[in-house]
Amino acid sequence: MPEAWDAVVQVLLDIKIGCKLNKMPFERIFISFGYLQSQAGRHGLKPDDCHAHINIELTKEVIEACKE
Repeated sequence: MPEAWDAVVQVLLDIKIGCKLNKMPFERIFISFGYLQSQAGRHGLKPDDCHAHINIELTKEVIEACKE
């Protein structure tokens, strides 16, 4: 959904600005669909009854900046 990607971009921009970075603060973005791991999958519900997770792998620079 476009709203999910809007939220991801906004979070990344907030981190970039907050940490005063020159580039976006992530290495990779992973999407994992909860259907395969969820109770719903084991109980025969359709995949669209489930959810997904968007995981952002931050750069080392961002993690160090968060420690300060």
